Amino acid sequence: MLRGGVNRISQFRQLVILGAAFAIVTPLSVVPVVAEDAAAEMVVGIHDVELAEGADAGEFEKYVKEKLAPAWIKPRDGMRVVVLKGDRGKRKDKYQLAFVFDSIETRNKFFPAEGAGGSEAYQAAMQPVAEVMEGLSKFIAQEDGPYTDYVALGGSVKPAEGGPPAYGVHDFDLREGVDTTKFEAMVREEFAPVWKESDNGLRFGISKGDRGDRKGKYQLVYIFDSIEDRDKFFPSEDGGATDAFEEVMQRKGDVMQKLASHLGQR
Repeated sequence: MLRGGVNRISQFRQLVILGAAFAIVTPLSVVPVVAEDAAAEMVVGIHDVELAEGADAGEFEKYVKEKLAPAWIKPRDGMRVVVLKGDRGKRKDKYQLAFVFDSIETRNKFFPAEGAGGSEAYQAAMQPVAEVMEGLSKFIAQEDGPYTDYVALGGSVKPAEGGPPAYGVHDFDLREGVDTTKFEAMVREEFAPVWKESDNGLRFGISKGDRGDRKGKYQLVYIFDSIEDRDKFFPSEDGGATDAFEEVMQRKGDVMQKLASHLGQR
């Protein structure tokens, strides 16, 4: 079961969010929950999921859009659930289940320990949507799959308000010898403030694995306000970036060069 994976359900590189009702998530995460405390660092629990044998992808996506998305149109005690679909990259046409928490404290309230089940607070929050989540679980294979809880360093990875956003998620390693404490301080104090607002439909965020398979590892998240914005910057999966992307990079050149100086080869 997930939570490690689907147990979050049953207890009860780019991604597209299913369900236009989301004002946001995801990893590349949109993140559909806005912390009441603007300084809080949101947590996104990403679970790779596979459809159950015999489950129809079209029916699954219909269920997500018509049942799951309306049920989670508003956060429940600081938590929200989103389904993501790979649009490009190594998980193209694959799905992910994202649990989005408005802070580390909220995640810990619902899941006090890594690898353990949900708390009584989690059970209570899930009770009003138990039927919807049980319906979702029928589409998903119950074997444990890879999962990681990512902390959005410096705050939120929330896109602008509007239709379904797109996320480009890129795993990266730090260059040998880089001090992680100093790197994370740079992200919070210099990088995150520069990308607080989108620039022509694009923002960047950096997340760090806090629990799960990629604990202690980092991701660079491209946060596009819409799929159209993603295509404006990267028209094709195999092609390069457009002049529009280069113009944004020039405007943010100093902080992006400083980030690059910390990164190893990937």
